[in-house]
Amino acid sequence: SFDLLDEQDIIQAKKTTENIDEILKRIREISFDLMPTSLLRKGLVPALNEFITYLDDSHIKFVAELEDIDKLSENKSIHLYRIVQEVIHNSIKHSKATEFKVQLSSKKKHIWLTLSDNGVGFDTKKASEAIGFGLRGMSSRAEMIGGKMYLESVKGKGTSYQFEIPV
Repeated sequence: SFDLLDEQDIIQAKKTTENIDEILKRIREISFDLMPTSLLRKGLVPALNEFITYLDDSHIKFVAELEDIDKLSENKSIHLYRIVQEVIHNSIKHSKATEFKVQLSSKKKHIWLTLSDNGVGFDTKKASEAIGFGLRGMSSRAEMIGGKMYLESVKGKGTSYQFEIPV
C-alpha cells in the first residue's frame, strides 16, 4: 500500500485552507463595507448594532448607547454609518484603545453622534497628512448632510468625535 498524501501535500492543503478562510473573512469585510443590507432594510440603529457585534472579537470593548431615531433619511443613515465605520477602523488601527463608545441621540431637532475611545490620542494641530485627509473626509460627510463635526483629542487620554446633524 502507499500513502495518498505525502507531507508536502498535507502542508499545501493546510495553506490552501488558511488562504480560503482569509479570503472568506475579507469578503465578509468588503460586503460590510459596501452596504450592510440591514441598513437599508431595518435602519441605522440595527445596522450599527450589527456592525458593533461583528467587531466584538477585536481587542477593543465596544459600548453602544443608541437611541432609536425616527424618520432618518436613507442618505443621512448611509453617511452616519460610514462615519462610524471610518472612526472605528481608525481607532482599531491607531489608537491602542481598550474601549470604544458609540452614542446616538436626538435633541432639539438635531441628531448627535458621539464616537470616543480611551486610546493614545493625538495632537490635532500636528496631525499628519494621512490623518488630516481622513478627518477632512469625515467632516465633508457631515457637511454633505447639513451637519458639523467636532473633534477633541488629548494625548494619552483618547479621542472624541461629535457630529451634529439636523433632522
